[in-house]
Amino acid sequence: MINYFYNKDIGARASQQDSVTIQEKDGVVFIVLGDGMGGHKGGEFASKTLIETAISFFNKSFDKNNITNFLDSIIQETINKLTIHAKKTNTDPRTTAAFAVIVENDVYFANIGDSRVYLFKEDGLVTRSRDHSIPEMLFQAGEIKEDEIATHPDQNKLLKSVGPNSQDQLTHYKYSFKENEEFAVLVCSDGLWEYVTSQEMQNFIFRDEPQVTIDKMITIAKNKGKERGDNISVGIFVKKIENKNIQNKASKNSKIYILLLVVFLIGGYFIFQNNNSKNTNIDKKIENNNSQNKIENNSTNKKSKNKVDKNILKRNSLQKNYQTKLKDNNLSKKDI
Repeated sequence: MINYFYNKDIGARASQQDSVTIQEKDGVVFIVLGDGMGGHKGGEFASKTLIETAISFFNKSFDKNNITNFLDSIIQETINKLTIHAKKTNTDPRTTAAFAVIVENDVYFANIGDSRVYLFKEDGLVTRSRDHSIPEMLFQAGEIKEDEIATHPDQNKLLKSVGPNSQDQLTHYKYSFKENEEFAVLVCSDGLWEYVTSQEMQNFIFRDEPQVTIDKMITIAKNKGKERGDNISVGIFVKKIENKNIQNKASKNSKIYILLLVVFLIGGYFIFQNNNSKNTNIDKKIENNNSQNKIENNSTNKKSKNKVDKNILKRNSLQKNYQTKLKDNNLSKKDI
């Protein structure tokens, strides 16, 4: 299920110079945000020009096979328009720029200035764009901590922006999520991220609907910023997996079935081994009994044979004595 929403708030400022939109076409979602600079009229015009140019290019010339060139073309056309406007009005209209293009599980994002793009999974922040500012540069150099960027005294000093005759280029990024993976894309101005941490963003995004999430984050930013609060603008895209609980339950059941099968196979193996061992012992006992019986039979047969032999000897002896006596008797008769 795909869901998105965007909104903005004037904060504690006298005028609204932020602009934001989300467009969708052929399954592609396009988020654009600009934080205007250069005074009321200049900043408002610059951010609106960025948004209008982006919408026009998306509807007429979007090419998902060349997204980098598509985004660069928007920036260049915006610069051209701001250059013409600056000459006519003698102003210096400038804006930050933050883009996110979601094509299925791929997210192409880019920025100029300190408007950010955040990518989240359900278990936390995946990555974010890097600001073109002095505090971000100090953080990347290891001189300050990340949570010190928002309160650094040079936070408003940008190294890049979109304005008349600007040569600044987008910094491009791409991240690919896995198939059937829940994720969220959040694009915002510094009026939000200076007061709402990435952990708070993540907590709201996957708990509430995008509109509710944005309302809660804007409230937090306004309460923390108070009279110092800036314009606030934010757009959120969320991809959630339908029937996730059912899928998780099915996956859990599958794991249980596999575990039971493994236990059954292991148990069967040991039972087989045990029975095999018992059969072996029985065979050994039978063999031992047979051997013992054989020995006993041999002993009996031997005794029986000895007994027969003695009887034969005794009979032969008797016959011999009889013949001797008979001979003696014959001799006696002859003599008479």
